[in-house]
Amino acid sequence: MQFERQTEMAIFRNVRPRVCAVLGAVALAGGCATSPSPLPERQHSALSEAEWRPFSKLKPDPVALERFWRRDDVRIGMVKWDSQHSRAVKDAPTGLLQNIRDEVGRLNAPEGRTGEDVWVTVNVYRWKKPFFSKAHEAAVEIVGRDRQGQVVWMGQSAIRAEAHLAQTAADGPDTVVAQQLATHLRSELGL
Repeated sequence: MQFERQTEMAIFRNVRPRVCAVLGAVALAGGCATSPSPLPERQHSALSEAEWRPFSKLKPDPVALERFWRRDDVRIGMVKWDSQHSRAVKDAPTGLLQNIRDEVGRLNAPEGRTGEDVWVTVNVYRWKKPFFSKAHEAAVEIVGRDRQGQVVWMGQSAIRAEAHLAQTAADGPDTVVAQQLATHLRSELGL
């Protein structure tokens, strides 16, 4: 009995450093895999090739949305939701687009604004669930078009649903992403 116990202890002492080394390597690899990824190329965009060209030349700017372009000659009036062209990847929560629609609707001032009505299209092209990090991440393209269908503004960003950004304890990651997207858009458009 004593001999068996000593044998088990010897095996455990030899195996433990190897297990720790493997777990450390997995943790390091996971940390590298969750680092911010670059914004997508043309294949993920809902924009046409001609609309994409000027936007693709913008340098990332981490102030609000990572990339943002706006036509100078347009004053923005009502911001309306375009449900026919908005989409999200299958991995995204089912309520994500609804939450974004609600937050975009809150961009409108109660008294109204004079300017051109803009229809908003949202393309959530990536939804990353946390592996080693604690936050979900959504990669989003948001486009505003005028009545004629011409692009008025467009933005692209990866938005992390950090728990400390939730406004209430009941807010899930989809709600936090929607709130952050609306906050960034409000900042970019000066609303």
